[in-house]
Amino acid sequence: RVKVTRWKDDGTENVVAEASKRLQIKPAYEEQPPLNIDDDEEYCGRLEKTLRKGLVKGKLGRLVMEASQPKSFRLPATGPGDAIPPITTMAKVKLRFDPHDASSSPPRLSSLSSKLKVTTFFASTPRHSFPSRGTTFPDMSQAYIGEAVPLSTLCIASVDWQRHEPGVTTAIPPTSSPRRDSALSTCSVDHASVPAPSSQHHPQLPFYTATILVPLSLPANKHFVPTFHTCIISRTYALSLHLSTHGPALSPSLTLRLPVQISAEGSPDGVERRRMSERAEEAVREADAVFEPRLMGPGGDLAR
Repeated sequence: RVKVTRWKDDGTENVVAEASKRLQIKPAYEEQPPLNIDDDEEYCGRLEKTLRKGLVKGKLGRLVMEASQPKSFRLPATGPGDAIPPITTMAKVKLRFDPHDASSSPPRLSSLSSKLKVTTFFASTPRHSFPSRGTTFPDMSQAYIGEAVPLSTLCIASVDWQRHEPGVTTAIPPTSSPRRDSALSTCSVDHASVPAPSSQHHPQLPFYTATILVPLSLPANKHFVPTFHTCIISRTYALSLHLSTHGPALSPSLTLRLPVQISAEGSPDGVERRRMSERAEEAVREADAVFEPRLMGPGGDLAR
């Protein structure tokens, strides 16, 4: 807001002109380390449910779904009027099926939908810790506003299950290899990608695994600010992943809730200034290294 004033002879102030313009500022924020969600009720990185053969039939097995915090959505540095490129990241969902008996086969997968949970926390008094939905209810000085933004829905019916024999972590290739979208799943399964056994795992039975790569893009018709925290206001984001399976009418579904960040590069001028500063610092380090003492020998630079 700009106001131009002039003092009159009688000592009163006269407003000559005034104008205002609304600005939206997206500051540069680097991606922060992933959150530890082991004891955080806000998020769920692993879930397992029992599958049944029918409404009144026996158990089919135990399905495990797990994922970790994906990389941040990175807001690019764009100038006024420039087209904004797609803002994307990738989530990796790992599945495991522990059959109830040797005749049980893994379930048919249906779809995997994703939503972005946007939460703005605010307070009338300064906070002394990071906000959460659970801490806002007993404290009348804090509150939040939430919104769910749909991102995508993927058909995952073509994802292959990989069979593992008891005591063996390497996958056995499927007997048939139907055509599938390589962007959704990966065939190779190593030990690091195998989820831990379920609570009802039978060591004498084989188990099955699958990995789904979920591409995520922010909607182009909405403006997002980076993840940030202050003493009275915060903006956080969470990723909801909902897995559906084919089966009986009451076929269970699983939903994970993961933290996800939105980071920002800032303005094009700011990015260029940071690059020049980094180059200058690197040049100073290289110059200082030239004058460090060295012990020279027949073989060249032996030690410093």
